[in-house]
Amino acid sequence: MSLRKSDKIIAAVGVVILILAVFAIIYYFDGEDTVDDAGDSDELGEYKVTWESDSDEFKITGEAYPDYNKPIKIDVEEGCVIQKVKVQLTWEDDSYVVLSLFRKGFDTLTADFNLGSSSGSCEHTGDGNESFDLLAYDPLLVEMLEDKEDKFAAEESLYDLYEGMNEVTIDTNITITPGEKFFFRPIPLIKKLTDSGDDFELIVAYDFVKPTVEGEEPNDDGNNDDGNGTDGYNGAYGGYFRDTSRGRDI
Repeated sequence: MSLRKSDKIIAAVGVVILILAVFAIIYYFDGEDTVDDAGDSDELGEYKVTWESDSDEFKITGEAYPDYNKPIKIDVEEGCVIQKVKVQLTWEDDSYVVLSLFRKGFDTLTADFNLGSSSGSCEHTGDGNESFDLLAYDPLLVEMLEDKEDKFAAEESLYDLYEGMNEVTIDTNITITPGEKFFFRPIPLIKKLTDSGDDFELIVAYDFVKPTVEGEEPNDDGNNDDGNGTDGYNGAYGGYFRDTSRGRDI
């Protein structure tokens, strides 16, 4: 069956309209994806990091005869960075006494402290008071976290940057060399009964920094929150920094 000229024109117009409709649909959905991608990019934000300096200390007592080699462990909240440790060692040697008539030789105390590549040592006869400055971590402290989805993601990235820098272990070795030359001096029981001057005290002080993350992010109602913790949430990993070494029996 042959079509009339008018029918052919109508058919051709219909085909053109159909092709235009297909292109319009493709363009619409492609444009929607582009808008979504742009929206996702806009949701990435910048978060400012501020660092606050803090410090704490604790005390250890012990006996250095024949030796003391327990490691000193320090740990603070995750996200913090321990920077410096100061160890102060004091001891007093009461010399060996025979029938309370005369005094024998003083003991010699030797001490070594090692924290990574930082170390300190001393050797003293009789009383002593020594302090040792040890370096822990000295990383570059970031001030801005960029392209983060939200505050939680920013804090998680901060945790990854400084993972493990919130704890240190100091290898410790303190020994006593007896000064008395009496023939039964090496016998431990006689040593305990005649010389009580081997007790020592360590004061371990340490400096660290703790971060706080701040930045604007949208709330559920579309308003911006300045991240300053109106709901009690402020700082890296919730913002609640506690020194877990306080009160700990080392």
